[in-house]
Amino acid sequence: MPLAERRQAMKRGRFIIGLLLGFFVFCLSAQSVNKEQVQESKIKTLWVVDGVALNDSVFDYTLEQMQSDSATLLASRVLSWVYPNDVASISVTDSVSAAEYGFVNCNGVVKIETSFREPILFIINGLPANTKEKVSAGEILGGYDYIQHIVKNEFGDLAEYGIKDFVILKQLPIGCHQQRIPYVVVTTELPYYRTEHLIGRYTGKQGKLSYELKLNSDSSYVFSKTDSHKKAISPEIRNYGEWTISNGAIELISSQDPIILLQGCTVSLDTVRLKIKTDRTITLPKGSWYNKKSVTLKR
Repeated sequence: MPLAERRQAMKRGRFIIGLLLGFFVFCLSAQSVNKEQVQESKIKTLWVVDGVALNDSVFDYTLEQMQSDSATLLASRVLSWVYPNDVASISVTDSVSAAEYGFVNCNGVVKIETSFREPILFIINGLPANTKEKVSAGEILGGYDYIQHIVKNEFGDLAEYGIKDFVILKQLPIGCHQQRIPYVVVTTELPYYRTEHLIGRYTGKQGKLSYELKLNSDSSYVFSKTDSHKKAISPEIRNYGEWTISNGAIELISSQDPIILLQGCTVSLDTVRLKIKTDRTITLPKGSWYNKKSVTLKR
């Protein structure tokens, strides 16, 4: 090979080696930058709402945004059931104050105080149940750990039915608006009912026998059985007492009050349990109150 051609080949070789070295250096530099970005992404803002430090925040704002004049509006957009005038104050502090909540590696702390205090609407297996106790916005965002005392106080027997799923809906759109009352959707393994699910008048028929059961909101009940047979010794039997829900069944506790027992054909019957089939259908088992067959009562 002539000398000129060899020199040209050497130049091309040096150029290719230079390109490869440059690409290698670029890859190392990009990898280093990527690591720095990942490390920076791990450093998050600590959000504290109504005194509750949030591990997994629903907020995605910068510290500068929460120091701006629009901070109240931005916060209320995320807290769909909190109106802007419910936001009492917003303060931004440095990462040092995160230590008092047990957090480290924060780029800052945003504290939001609200005047929001509302009851929770539980939807248990598709049936609504309101709570008496009110909760703050921070307790809702804090999750089950912060509202389990309500579950224990107002749904004490819920765990006995096996909780399959427990979801707190922080945002629930209703048309063009957001529902103000926070929702909690619960699914249990066994059917679960509360008093408010079963209040009403139930009727049923078996041959010439007609049944009527009224379950009242004050935990009292009125039961009657009417026999349309012409030769019936007792055409009608009425019974009064109190009712409760126990282990998925309705328990009718007959009254022994002498004054009530003197009211016409009123009698004192044994305590009986009715099986709950749905929130609108119950069954009086065979052998209960002299029944030869089970009776289905519907609302």
